[in-house]
Amino acid sequence: MWGRIGAVLAGGLVILALWGLWGISHLAVRVVPGPRASVREGVWVVGDPLPGITRVRVRTPQGRMLSAHLGPSGVVVAAWAPATRYHVTVAIGGGPIWWRRRTTVQTVGPLVLRGPPVWHPATGVALTFNQPVARLTWRRDGRTRQRRWRHPRATVWLPGPWPQGRTVAFTLLAGRSAYGAPLAGPTHLVGRTPAPLTVVTNPGPWQFGVPRNGPFVLTFNRAVANRRAIRRLVRFRPRVRGRWRWRSARQAVFVPDRPLAPGTVERLEIRGGPGGFVTATGQYLAAARVLRPFVTASPWAIVVREGRPETLTLYRHGRPVFTTLVNTGVAGAATPVGQFYVRAKFPWVTMRGRNPDGQPYLDPHVPWVMSIDGNIALHGFVRRAYGFPQSAGCVELPVPAARKLYAMVPLGTPVRIEA
Repeated sequence: MWGRIGAVLAGGLVILALWGLWGISHLAVRVVPGPRASVREGVWVVGDPLPGITRVRVRTPQGRMLSAHLGPSGVVVAAWAPATRYHVTVAIGGGPIWWRRRTTVQTVGPLVLRGPPVWHPATGVALTFNQPVARLTWRRDGRTRQRRWRHPRATVWLPGPWPQGRTVAFTLLAGRSAYGAPLAGPTHLVGRTPAPLTVVTNPGPWQFGVPRNGPFVLTFNRAVANRRAIRRLVRFRPRVRGRWRWRSARQAVFVPDRPLAPGTVERLEIRGGPGGFVTATGQYLAAARVLRPFVTASPWAIVVREGRPETLTLYRHGRPVFTTLVNTGVAGAATPVGQFYVRAKFPWVTMRGRNPDGQPYLDPHVPWVMSIDGNIALHGFVRRAYGFPQSAGCVELPVPAARKLYAMVPLGTPVRIEA
């Protein structure tokens, strides 16, 4: 009988020994990144524990023992302090037989920033911390905002957009890491955002005599990151069929499939703002829309020749189709010579000003006005004779001739005045 009891006890001891060896071989003390590794709650994870026969001891480097126990799912519960090193002993066994595993763990410290903010005007501002961030609370422009991250990460974005080329500021009020560490304290952040993206277009605003075959060019001051979106972000009104290609990351060229109509007003529209062209660092065109009206080359051309007599000739494709006598400006109010364009047309205008002798004039309802340069225009005016200087700077035509010219020439018609 005693032999049987001894055999059973020996077998039990062997089973216990094997069980212990298996348990201690799988036992480890480790910190698992995630919501359960919380400094605030004093939680650390023990790998493969054996509930009921596992004991833990936690000691500081100074030898002070912490009250600790093994909680559910192998969690070691103790009054952990942040940024502190501890010696942890895990023992497994029973009776006189115990196996021990020792390790050292370092608790995480407060949540703090690593490095300065990275400003990305279109998207927001990037902040990099020493731990994965679970939530943050901040104040900007007098408003308090909060954001949580379901998948904590060390680098997080606070949403934009931010004003460009300006000094901006906000304050981090509170936060919590994925390990439960609180933000070290309120942090006031100040920085200067990059200057806006800019674009130069060819043709420029209200450029006349633009070649009907193009090409039309956009040149940005910085490399564009979303170049593939150009067909969505740039439009011609009326619509022009053609293709865009990028000569570089800063310059795009449009070539129409067929020549544009002559002497017509075309509008090039570029979408701006954060939803438009952006750089890799988030800069964007400051204006919500960049508008570039231009006028295509015209088959018409007007040539005014001063001399005796003074004449105006209208050409179409280089051939004269209409000629009339005209009057240019008198001494002291000479008509400027050079190359101009018909920039605006009005059926009539009331003109006022001063003659070279200082006397004011007021001419109501001057007919068939074609403006070419500021207050200088081609227009009809009643005179007893034409062909020599009589005006205060404009080019005067007989009223019937002015009416005919007004009906024939479109906006953008080139005007050359020769001395």
